[in-house]
Amino acid sequence: MKKFLLLAAFVTIAATTATAQIGDKYQWEIDLGYTIGFKDTYGRINMRTVHGFRFNDYFFAGAGTGLDIYHGVPYTKSGTAGTRGQLAIPLYLNAKGYIPVAEQLKLMVGMDFGYSIGIVGKKDNSAGSTLGGILVMPEVGIGYEFYSGKMLTFGIGYSINSIKAYVKTDKTTTLSPRDSNNGFSMRFGFVF
Repeated sequence: MKKFLLLAAFVTIAATTATAQIGDKYQWEIDLGYTIGFKDTYGRINMRTVHGFRFNDYFFAGAGTGLDIYHGVPYTKSGTAGTRGQLAIPLYLNAKGYIPVAEQLKLMVGMDFGYSIGIVGKKDNSAGSTLGGILVMPEVGIGYEFYSGKMLTFGIGYSINSIKAYVKTDKTTTLSPRDSNNGFSMRFGFVF
């Protein structure tokens, strides 16, 4: 937890410094979304923020973080099976292209690539999944620019996220091979 707080403080200081140095080229956005899990995968609420540099009217690159709230994740504790919610913190790079369609409407094509850190899992001495691992999400969407670079956005994408499963026996806990937790994702956002 201390490492996460230190990382959050560093990102905040870096973002503040970047804003002061690059002025109107700095762009940040907040997103709220949901990823629908397929057959054997888990759905999740996505709350994210991205900070970066708008190179021109057509290209943006930045880094993001947030919180993913998973639900329905199976686990076993003391021989009893059940489901629970779990949290993960995604840390990723984001690249986005903008194609003007109308005066205030832009088509967006983007990609997130990074790593998701599971923050609930093996610590409670149960067998189950820790939802962290490689994170990839291609996305398409639209942005409605309503005032000087400020936009409302909507995007759909395919979220690819690997997971680790802990298998508990009487005396040991072992890590199983990685599995995937893919899903169809929808996001609403605001660009500053």
